[in-house]
Amino acid sequence: MPTIELGASTTSRNRDVERNIKHVLASQGGMQEVVRFPWVKDRYLDATGFDPSVGLRLADPPGPDQASLQPSLVPGLVECIEANLRFETAFRVFTCDDVYGVERSALFQAGEELPSQQRHVSGAFVGRDLQSLVREARGVLDTVFRAAHLAPYHTEPTTDAAWAAPGAQLALKNEAGTVGIFGVISERTRHRAGLKRAEAVIFTLFLEALKPFGTRENT
Repeated sequence: MPTIELGASTTSRNRDVERNIKHVLASQGGMQEVVRFPWVKDRYLDATGFDPSVGLRLADPPGPDQASLQPSLVPGLVECIEANLRFETAFRVFTCDDVYGVERSALFQAGEELPSQQRHVSGAFVGRDLQSLVREARGVLDTVFRAAHLAPYHTEPTTDAAWAAPGAQLALKNEAGTVGIFGVISERTRHRAGLKRAEAVIFTLFLEALKPFGTRENT
C-alpha cells in the first residue's frame, strides 16, 4: 500500500494580508467588492492618464477597444464608478487584482522572462460632498492598517497619479518606501470618463509592499 506523509502546513503571508484587507474593507468599511476582467477599455486608460499604445496588449482581445491589460486598477474602477452612477449617487466599492507592466522579470533561472505583475487593491468613495468623502476614505484606510495589523503609514505630497487632481494626491509610505496612493480624481478624469455631478476619492495599496507585524507584535 502506498503511504502518504503529511508535512507542516504552509501559509502565504501576502495572501493573508490580502484576505485581511478585503475583510476589513467589507465588514468595517462598508464597501462592496467588484470583480473585473484584467483588460480595460482604451477610453478609461486615456481618462486616467495612461497611454494605451505603450501598455501590455493582448494579441486576441475581447473587443477592439479592450486590448490592454490593466497597468493599474484605477481605470477599471473609474469605469465601475461611471456604470454605478446611473443608479446610485453615493457608494463605496473596492477591487483586488493583478496589474501588469511592460518591464520584464525573470521567472526561472533558465532565463525565461515575463512582463512584471503586481497585486494591488483599490477602492473608491463616491458622492456629492468631497470633504466628507476624503474624511471617510482616510478613516477607512486608518482602520485597514490597524485592523489588518500592518505597519503604520504616513503621507507625503506626490504628483505621480495622473488621474488625481494636482495638490489633492498623497503617497502612502512606510519605513521601506511607498505602499500606496490616495487622491481626488481630477476634473480631466471626470470629464473624459463621463462622471457627472459626483466626486470620487480613490486609493490604491501595493500589497507586496505592505509590511504586516509579526505575530508577537499583533495587538
